Amino acid sequence: MTADAPFGGDPAYPNPEQLLLAAAASCRLLSFLALAARAHVDVLEYADDAEAEMPVGRERMRITRIVLRPRVRVGDGTDRALVTRLLHEAHEECYVARLAHHRGRDRAGGHVLMSVYGSVKWDSARA
Repeated sequence: MTADAPFGGDPAYPNPEQLLLAAAASCRLLSFLALAARAHVDVLEYADDAEAEMPVGRERMRITRIVLRPRVRVGDGTDRALVTRLLHEAHEECYVARLAHHRGRDRAGGHVLMSVYGSVKWDSARA
């Protein structure tokens, strides 16, 4: 582990900010996979275009927003509404997301929380 590159860290190693983002994304992934298994949903692929924002110029730097954009590919015949519901339930069950949700408000009055944006991709071929 290292500091972020602008602070003299080695970009070949992860920094704490990247690890926090990875924790949020992987927590939601694992929560979703557990819920999908219980619901007998055949998950063929899961990818997440996750990003975090840490504005420069604040007195005390911090991550102010984490956005998760999961893309899920499932087997034919899977109910789209079910998968969408499971994605939202996974967010609610993920303890990292709950931790981020309850941070309070920033100076501008905005919530410091993890935003959830998701889409569902469907498998066009037979699984």
